[in-house]
Amino acid sequence: MIKTYIKDNKFYLILSILIVVLTLPQVIFISNTFVDDTFIFLRFARNIVNGHGIVWNIGEEPIAGFTSNIYLLICTLLTYFFSNPILSIQLFNIILAIIGTIYMLKWYNFINPELATENFLIVLIIILSPAFQYWIISGMDALLNVVSLIFYIYFIARSPETIKKYFFFGLFIAILSLIRPEFIFLIFYQTAYLIIKKSKITNLSYMFLGFGILFIPFYIAYYLYFGSVLPNTYFAKTGGGIYQVWGGVEYVFISAKRMFGKAAFILLLILILGFSLSIFRRHFYVLGIALSIIFITVIKGGDHFILGRFLLPAIPLIFILLPSILDKSFSKISKYSNKNLYYTLILCIIIVVNSTNYFYQKQFFRIIGKPLVFEFDYSEKTQYYSFEIPDWTDQFIEIGKKLKIICKNSETLAVVPIGAIGYFSEMRIIDMVGLVDKHISTTEYDQKLLMSWKPGHERGNGLYILSRKPDYILFNDYLTTKPLRELAPHSLDFKSKIEITNDPDFFENYEFSPVKINAGSYLNLYRRKNLGV
Repeated sequence: MIKTYIKDNKFYLILSILIVVLTLPQVIFISNTFVDDTFIFLRFARNIVNGHGIVWNIGEEPIAGFTSNIYLLICTLLTYFFSNPILSIQLFNIILAIIGTIYMLKWYNFINPELATENFLIVLIIILSPAFQYWIISGMDALLNVVSLIFYIYFIARSPETIKKYFFFGLFIAILSLIRPEFIFLIFYQTAYLIIKKSKITNLSYMFLGFGILFIPFYIAYYLYFGSVLPNTYFAKTGGGIYQVWGGVEYVFISAKRMFGKAAFILLLILILGFSLSIFRRHFYVLGIALSIIFITVIKGGDHFILGRFLLPAIPLIFILLPSILDKSFSKISKYSNKNLYYTLILCIIIVVNSTNYFYQKQFFRIIGKPLVFEFDYSEKTQYYSFEIPDWTDQFIEIGKKLKIICKNSETLAVVPIGAIGYFSEMRIIDMVGLVDKHISTTEYDQKLLMSWKPGHERGNGLYILSRKPDYILFNDYLTTKPLRELAPHSLDFKSKIEITNDPDFFENYEFSPVKINAGSYLNLYRRKNLGV
């Protein structure tokens, strides 16, 4: 019986074991796998657990400095029940990746029941991609977005045709909207689809009932608590007009190249060789969802994260084409030889190509201390920075821990990367770009800076920050090889920093106060004069 079970579920077991083998060593041997914004969720979660409410700084008004409501709930529960929330989030996402991958393959097998090998190969290629691996261990909500959308599509595909089905359609879309607000488009998409399919009005009514029964009460409570139905991050990251849209277009093209690296050319070649309108028509519904995700990503201007955080949910939907296209591409060849040999060759080539990808190389270096590809250049040392592996969050954690030692929790720091520094220092943090500050998130853009479009990093108000009289200001966010009084070149991209340093009052009230972290490593703080006097 056990042997039969293993044989019938061997692909699911292989995928699960592979995810564990790829991700667990990173969790065990790398000191930090999170991106900086993960620690924003964790700081909010800690304040909630400690009874302070959904606030950024204890004692201040509530602020929705996050986008995913359900992911914040998950982080809060993990913080409450586990003494090590960082490890618990890492393990949660690994388990979520396993479950999501299994259901991705289940969905593929349901849609393409005669293509088990092709389905497995494509799912394998997805989970081996640098993007998928990166977002499993990043600690952010990207993986939850992917898995929840897969559950939704699988639910639609497998549910019998009943009234209850449409009620749960609506309820599921409401849950997705609480995971990412952009998923609200699904209620409009599903409505248009049902109208085109000439579905009964009763079905539409039940769908809207299921959607409204959760969505409406939640956002009434949300508005009463925060004073807005939109998160503060929306105001901080949008409003850039044509520059925002153009930035979104650039984000899509850059992310598309980075998500699979050079392996993308192999996948594109397979797509071209097996192109078939009939295959596209068969998957019209999910392709429409994928295109909607891409369109919304463009409109909102993308993100500053690498490896396609916002595009990742669209990948399994687009790749549903590939099993049939693979079969079509190699159907003639398979008459003369076993096509599995060609599939194995494709997989091996993609694995080799992936092994040279920057993400894999960097992680391999961090685990064993030497590169897998020895010609790969890891050094990004400059005249300023004191690091070899350019993993910014590692430095932010080190800075936060040092500030925890030398500063009081009641003291205030103005800074741009607020995540790890805010979480580990436990200081009162003034966000220079406004993700968790209502005043800065609604200030005007600087037109010169806006042209470069850095999502979530364009807003700023130096005079407002100085009016709050922070005890410390950190301009150079990274550790340096020697004390650095002036602004490093990258600091000139931030409106708040430019305005602060252009104000004469700043130099009258603040003094340069570098802190030695260790040999050859400095934290470049500006300290308010007469602090503590």
